[in-house]
Amino acid sequence: MSERRDPSRRGVITRSAAVGGGIASAVMLAACGATDDAVGDAPESVPSGSVPVADVPVGGGVVVDATETVITQPNAGEFFAFSSICTHQGCSVSRVTADHIICPCHSSQYDTRTGEPVAGPAPRALTPRTVTVTETEVEYS
Repeated sequence: MSERRDPSRRGVITRSAAVGGGIASAVMLAACGATDDAVGDAPESVPSGSVPVADVPVGGGVVVDATETVITQPNAGEFFAFSSICTHQGCSVSRVTADHIICPCHSSQYDTRTGEPVAGPAPRALTPRTVTVTETEVEYS
């Protein structure tokens, strides 16, 4: 005689949670393990703008969120500009030190002169922007 096995409510909920949790975990892991091209295509037009020279500290820089740009001034009068979008997973870089542009999401760090990655998971350099410096403004595109 065979025994009939009706699943209990607790058993169904437990098994469903385990399967659902596994699926959610797999989706989250897939997102974290996305390819180096996770950022996607570059925008068709490069945003442009300007900031006062006085707003870009020597031995540091400034992130201009409105145009997704980071401007650095490693030494007095030496200006560089890059896209502020991290090449790892598309987060915006958040700060600039004397030597590094830093992304808060996964600790990628970039050289302030070249935009090349120097630490973290970033696979390639930040996209450079053209810089023109006047007496009072740092213009970029």
